[in-house]
Amino acid sequence: MASISHRVTIEVLGDDPAEVDAEARRLLAELEALDYDPEFAKGPPPPPDTKGWDPVSVTTVVVTVTGPQAFLLLGRTLHAWASRDRHRRLRVDDGGEPVEVSGEDPMRRFFSREAG
Repeated sequence: MASISHRVTIEVLGDDPAEVDAEARRLLAELEALDYDPEFAKGPPPPPDTKGWDPVSVTTVVVTVTGPQAFLLLGRTLHAWASRDRHRRLRVDDGGEPVEVSGEDPMRRFFSREAG
């Protein structure tokens, strides 16, 4: 029985383009260190009559995983990555309904309002 492959698109979200770019590069490096084979998403083709294309920032990482265990492990990895900084936000999509993952812990927010 053949395993199913999932092409997962991970978009780093944020208000500051420079910070989003830096976070996307950190995410790519971390996924590489964990033996995933991530790459930055391909952008639109360069305009005609240009020598090259230099995007202002890179915000989207693409990873292909095979099998349900690898898919689940990637989800846990992305959740853990986002959880290490409350300002991190990701939009994850495998062709279905996109899901946003955030470092913001709603329970922490709930209990901190009671303590304050």
